[in-house]
Amino acid sequence: MLDVLYLIPSKKLSEFMSEHNITLSVMQKATIISEYADKKEKAKLFRHLLNEIEDEKERALIESAISDLKQYGQIVKATEELYLHMYPSIKFPLFPFLEICRLPVLFNVGDIIESCFEPGIPYYVAALPSEDLYGDFTDQSYMCINLTAPIKTKEDMFNAHEHLHLCEAEPFDISLLSNIQKNNLKTVIEMLKKD
Repeated sequence: MLDVLYLIPSKKLSEFMSEHNITLSVMQKATIISEYADKKEKAKLFRHLLNEIEDEKERALIESAISDLKQYGQIVKATEELYLHMYPSIKFPLFPFLEICRLPVLFNVGDIIESCFEPGIPYYVAALPSEDLYGDFTDQSYMCINLTAPIKTKEDMFNAHEHLHLCEAEPFDISLLSNIQKNNLKTVIEMLKKD
């Protein structure tokens, strides 16, 4: 079995999934590989994934992706068209390798988190991902407020909102909040209480 959890950028999430033996389907593994593996590593990992595939459609799709990666260095339209042809009744995801992974939600509303891609920028978690709204892998995100942006009005708060994917969220050490960020946090909490 190919373990792809090490590819998930969030150490907290990948460790949690490993500790709790959370497994992924072949197509979910392909999604993690597609999203987070180094370009040079993708084709190799997809080839390893072939050993786990019993479904002929999945095999054809992975083989097409390997061919694309070898020839073009990325997954191209031909593989997307193959996916849509093989799964015509599927509404979402619209593209291959964007499978919903039902990842664990490790943070709560009110937590302060940061992106592992932009450490040091604190975000207030304003809303949790909702499985009812999942269309594809990219929708598995926290709705957050960036606390480094100046926040005085609801419009400021809206402009400071961002979606942070479950795979990139890490805890933020709140002792590192600057005075401006603490003031922004107070403002955000007060505004959200009024709603």
